[in-house]
Amino acid sequence: MATLSGNKIKDTYTSLLKLDSNGATTTIKAIEDGAGTDTALSLSTDTVQVDKLKFTSAPNTDNAELTALFVDGTNDVVKRELGTNAFNSDAILKPTYILRQDAPQTLSASFQKLTFATVGNTTPAGSYRIGDVVTNFTLGADTVTIRTAGIYRIDISLQFENAANAEVETQIRVNNTAIATAKRSKGASITDSMTSFYYTKYLSVDDVVDVVNLVSSGGADLAAGSAMEIVKLT
Repeated sequence: MATLSGNKIKDTYTSLLKLDSNGATTTIKAIEDGAGTDTALSLSTDTVQVDKLKFTSAPNTDNAELTALFVDGTNDVVKRELGTNAFNSDAILKPTYILRQDAPQTLSASFQKLTFATVGNTTPAGSYRIGDVVTNFTLGADTVTIRTAGIYRIDISLQFENAANAEVETQIRVNNTAIATAKRSKGASITDSMTSFYYTKYLSVDDVVDVVNLVSSGGADLAAGSAMEIVKLT
C-alpha cells in the first residue's frame, strides 16, 4: 500500500482496513475496507478466520514430521499426531498373504500341512504379500501366527492330481483344531480336481493358522501352486 503521507483522508480512506463495528471483542468480526467491503479476513480477540488460505510460495517439505492440521466438523482447525503408517501406501491395503504350495506333495493317511513357497512379489511361482503383513502376521514354513487380533478371512484353493479313487479331506485349522472341513469323494474317472472354500473368523493374538490334507482312500498329490489366502478384514 502507498504511504498516506501528503494524501487527503477523502482520497485514501477506502484503502484502510477496519473492523465492521467498533472494538475487538470475543465475537468474530469481518475486516472491511473504508467503503465497507468485506475482505476474506475476520478476527476476534482470540481467533483469526479466513475464507480461503493461500501461500505465496509452497511451505518447506519435512518428510519426518508427523503433526498435521485438519478441519473439524465446525470448520475449526485442529492438530493431530499421525503414525508413520499414514504415509505408507501399504497402510491403505488390507494385510494379506497369498501362500502357495512350494512343490508337489504326495498325500498320505496322516494330515500334512500346506508348505509355503518363498514370498516374492515378482516371482510367478512364489507366495505374495499385500499391505502391512509384518505387523499382523508371523509367517512360518507352514503356519501363519496372528499378531493383531481381528476378523480374518481364510480362503483356500487346492488342486489335487493323480486322484482317481481318492477320498481327500481338507481342514483349515486354528491352534491345531479344525474350523472348516471339506471332503473330496471318490471318483474313479476323475484324476484331477479342485477344492475351494473360505472361512471368516475372529482370531486372537498368537493364534496359529494352517491348512492340512489327508487321503483316506486311494492316492492323490497336492499340486504346486495350491494356495491359502489370509486377509485381515478389521
